[in-house]
Amino acid sequence: MGTIELGSALRLICLTLLLSSLSNAHIDHVCSTWGDYNWKNFDGEFFRLPSSCNHVLASQCKEPYESFNIQMRHTTINGIPTIGKIIMKLDGVVVKMCNSSVEVDDQSVNLPYTRYGVSITKTTSGIFVNSKMGIKAIWNLEDSLDGQ
Repeated sequence: MGTIELGSALRLICLTLLLSSLSNAHIDHVCSTWGDYNWKNFDGEFFRLPSSCNHVLASQCKEPYESFNIQMRHTTINGIPTIGKIIMKLDGVVVKMCNSSVEVDDQSVNLPYTRYGVSITKTTSGIFVNSKMGIKAIWNLEDSLDGQ
C-alpha cells in the first residue's frame, strides 16, 4: 500500500470515528416516542408500550427542586395511536399542548411565542419548544415527540 493510499485510509478511519462519536453522543441525549407506541429512552434502548396512561418522557430527579418535566399521553383516533396531550414544566413555566391549542401557565397563547426563557414555534411539520435551560421538544402534531 502506497503512502497516498495509507493517508487516505487513515483520513477515512478518522472521519468514520468522528461521525460515529457525534451520532452516539446525540443518540444518548434524545428520548422519543412515535407511531404504534414505540419508544426510545436516553440509553438508546427501544421498546413498545401500548398505553394511554400519562407518561414521563423526561424529568430532573434527585434534586430538591424539579426544574423540568416533560409528560405526554397517547390517545387513539380512528384506531390509530396519536399524542393527545403534552405538558412541559420548564423552570417554573408550564406549557400545555394539544392538537387545537397551546397554553403557557394556563393562558392560551398564539404562536410564535417567546417569554420567560421559553420559545414555542409552529411550522407545517410541527411544534418546536426551546427553553433557556437547553431543553428542547419537537412534536409533529400527530404521533411523534422527541425530547432533548
